[in-house]
Amino acid sequence: GEFSRLTAEEVQRRCASPLFGEGIFARRTATLHPGKLALGLRSTLLDRGVRIHECTPAHSIASTGSGVEVITAQGSVRAGSGVLACGVATADWPGLRRETTMTSSHMVITEPVPDILDSLGWRGGEAIIDGRTLVHYFRTTSDERIAFGWGGGMIGRGVRPGRSESMDLGLVSKVAADLQGFFPAIEGRTLEHAWGGPIDASPTHMPAVRPVGSGRWHAAFGYTGNGVGPSRSCGLLLAQRAVDPGSDPGVLAPLIVTDPLRVPPEPLRWLGGSAIMKAIDKVERAGSEGGGAGPLARAAASLPERLGYSIGR
Repeated sequence: GEFSRLTAEEVQRRCASPLFGEGIFARRTATLHPGKLALGLRSTLLDRGVRIHECTPAHSIASTGSGVEVITAQGSVRAGSGVLACGVATADWPGLRRETTMTSSHMVITEPVPDILDSLGWRGGEAIIDGRTLVHYFRTTSDERIAFGWGGGMIGRGVRPGRSESMDLGLVSKVAADLQGFFPAIEGRTLEHAWGGPIDASPTHMPAVRPVGSGRWHAAFGYTGNGVGPSRSCGLLLAQRAVDPGSDPGVLAPLIVTDPLRVPPEPLRWLGGSAIMKAIDKVERAGSEGGGAGPLARAAASLPERLGYSIGR
């Protein structure tokens, strides 16, 4: 089948981390370079005669009597319909602010470590995630490094990303410590790069496509760090909505949101979300260490599920 269960011994043969137990192997998956994907798409569009306006700030966007309009310092662009697909910035649009939550994810990447990869037996190119709500995700690179990330960034305040969402040195240190926990042999090796970025998360943990305002704007948001996988489905759906909004979306219909689940307004979103994220992290770290968290942390960590929210990655 597409998914197969691996025993602990089978997992160790693929990557011998002391923290690994049993696992699931997904056969029909692949890794790719998202930057190269974006540049390849750009090149294809240019070859087809599409005009791309880059580095042009939009001062305002609006609906008009016959369509939509984007105002820039040099002029305006008008069209019959428009698409809002700009990550966390989409949440700044009136009407969407209570449908998204902003968090962050941070990564580190090691110097080339071929000897460690050999000792781990990690030579199959597997991209690995653990089973936590605040997931660790990691892979090897073509030049024999380990790229390791953690989706445990705290909830952002408001809808505009700040410095901590792009680079939080405290979180980077935590990610580096977690990397060594998974792979103790990494101690003493150099971490050559670290970075982070804001993530737009929907209350259902699913990407959402929906009309905005007059219905001539169509927004896509809530990728929750999984941008490459759903981008094709959401792209097809956005194109269909923009060109022929009355057509049948078929199997993509579940991505269209007409009755959105909303998050609390600020400052409750930030205060409550931050407390819940900390509680989830505490519960998961206690579990991985073979212990248990206190009742207050467990109660706070379970609150989203009891309210109908899904925040797992």
